[in-house]
Amino acid sequence: MDLDQKDYEDFQHKVVFDPEDFGLALSSEIDFASMDHKILQVFARFYNEGWINEHGTKCFFISHLLRRILRLHGIEAHTRQVINFYSNVERGWSQIIGEPMNITHQGAIDSHSIVVTKDYILDWAVLQPIHWAFGMKSPIAFIGKNDESLWDEEQHFNSYGSVIWQRRRDHRNTKNIIFKQHDAIKEQTKKYFKKYRM
Repeated sequence: MDLDQKDYEDFQHKVVFDPEDFGLALSSEIDFASMDHKILQVFARFYNEGWINEHGTKCFFISHLLRRILRLHGIEAHTRQVINFYSNVERGWSQIIGEPMNITHQGAIDSHSIVVTKDYILDWAVLQPIHWAFGMKSPIAFIGKNDESLWDEEQHFNSYGSVIWQRRRDHRNTKNIIFKQHDAIKEQTKKYFKKYRM
C-alpha cells in the first residue's frame, strides 16, 4: 500500500484577494461575490507560481495547460480559438489578437487560443499583445462571462476596457503546435499537482 502523507494545498472556501491587484480583468457581467472561487484561485496559483509571466505570451501552451488542470480538478473545460478585439477608449488603446492575416507580435501565429468553461471565458495569454504594449494599468488576463448571447458582443471590464470575443476557424498549424507542447504541458501539470490537491 502506498501511503502518501503529503499535505497538498487545497482550495480555500472564499477568495481573499482583489483580482485587479493581480492585473486580472473580470467582466462586469460576472457577479464576483457568487462566482466559482476555484477559477479565481487557479488564476492566483498560476500567477504566484510565475506561470502567467512565463507562459502568458504562449496562448496555445497556457490554454491547453489550464484546460488539463481544470479537468483534473473536476471542472469541465475546453479550448477554443477566437479573435480578441480589445479596446480601452478612455486611454486610446486597441488591439486585435488572433485575426487571420494579422500577426500581433514576433513568433506568433495569426490565431488566439482561450479556455471556456460552462460559465466563463478564460483568456490568460495577453501579456505581450496587451500588457507589454500598454503598461502596468492594462490587464494581464481576462475572465469573461460565457453566455451564448455575449459571444460577438462587447463585455466591459471596468477601468481595464472592453473585449469582444469572436469565434474563428482553427489555425491549420494547431495540431502541430499542440503536439510539440504536449510533453512540456504534462511536466508542468505534474509540477502543479506536486503542490496542489487534485
